[in-house]
Amino acid sequence: MAVRRSKVALVTLGCAKNLVDSEWMLGSIREAGFLTTAEVAEAEVVVVNTCAFIADATEESKGVLRELAEGKRSGRHLGLICAGCMSQRFGETLLREFPEIDALVGVDAYREMGEIVARVARGEKFVYLRTPDVVPERALPRVVSTPPWTAYLKISEGCNHLCSFCTIPSIRGRYRSTPIGVLVEEARGLAERGVKELNLVSQDSTQYGQDLPGKPDLVDLLETLEEVEGIVWLRVLYGYPTKVRRRLLEWMAQSEKMCPYLDIPIQHVSESVLRGMRRSGSAASYLRLVERARSLVPEVTLRTTVIVGFPGETESDFAALCRFVEEAQFDRLGAFIFRAEEGTPAARRKGQVPEAVKERRFNTIMQLQRSISLERGRAQVGKVLPVLVESVDRGRGRIVGRSPRDAPEVDGVTVVKYEGRAAPRPGEFVRARITSASDYDLEGVLVDARKA
Repeated sequence: MAVRRSKVALVTLGCAKNLVDSEWMLGSIREAGFLTTAEVAEAEVVVVNTCAFIADATEESKGVLRELAEGKRSGRHLGLICAGCMSQRFGETLLREFPEIDALVGVDAYREMGEIVARVARGEKFVYLRTPDVVPERALPRVVSTPPWTAYLKISEGCNHLCSFCTIPSIRGRYRSTPIGVLVEEARGLAERGVKELNLVSQDSTQYGQDLPGKPDLVDLLETLEEVEGIVWLRVLYGYPTKVRRRLLEWMAQSEKMCPYLDIPIQHVSESVLRGMRRSGSAASYLRLVERARSLVPEVTLRTTVIVGFPGETESDFAALCRFVEEAQFDRLGAFIFRAEEGTPAARRKGQVPEAVKERRFNTIMQLQRSISLERGRAQVGKVLPVLVESVDRGRGRIVGRSPRDAPEVDGVTVVKYEGRAAPRPGEFVRARITSASDYDLEGVLVDARKA
């Protein structure tokens, strides 16, 4: 019984997909009879779900492990489990740097985490690494850690794109879609708990279903999720730009629940840089996609990401990227500075760009996008938008929420004044008339409170 009363804390690092894995881990841990706590200092066993997508993420993961290793040496914690991407990427070499680790666990072990914790609580030390090859075959026990009105739905695992700068395929394995029935079961369970917004995540959401019997596609999944009672908003994140089909855009235009939001990481537009990245597409094809999306879905919000400073990127290449960004007028854009990731082909390429040049290019493109985002925001002034309330400031008579234009964590917010009215509650939907815009956020006044 002593083992079953042990308190377990879980530290999550990295992306939304990793967050879902952590929520499954917590479900397994609780199902095994353990208590969980958000306070690491209270825990006998600590699990770290690491990230190692880029060097900065790896260093963050190692920094957390150093702190917890010190806690284990001092007796504050009895067990330390290193799980997730960093374990999968670097394997048993981590044990030389962190001998305090009791269990080194890969990315596919979320279902077995309860038993893994039990073994560590019994004093065992072991390695549990295998080639990633699974997806859930049923809706798994899950402890949702996002606000109760929103959740992520991970629709697949792994990636088949062999981009030269990316470590994900070597960490997460080949692309594997979760069957529609499993995802619908999970969505229903989330809706029953009060979730109203589902954000679909994957390494490439547009590839969904092509490895399943009958080859259903993303729209087939969305059509089914549309029928889940209680879900009000559906949002798709991370689509490969050359795989966005007209069928998806047409569904987005007619759906009652799907947010008119398209996340299409282009990374670059220079032909030579894209070739070096091992990415398909071109400036012309990307621009056609932008134009088609806005033609079929006039209210669509377009988000992208780009990489600056890729090996061999010339001033001409960067200027072409800036011209394209100005022409495409993305509502949202995130930029990353290229870092040479150990084991990737891009790390070995000639023509590495000096750090000072990378920084200058990053600042230039973000300043360009800031002005574009401001103008795209100003175009919303006068419109009435649905807003999902996330916090209420009664003292100042305002709420902070997100419109369909804003994905959680990565985009802006909408601040809505409600003077003279009863305060809406977090998790409710209101309608707001937009009155002004800043670089990334909107402001408005409350029109009414009703279902979006």
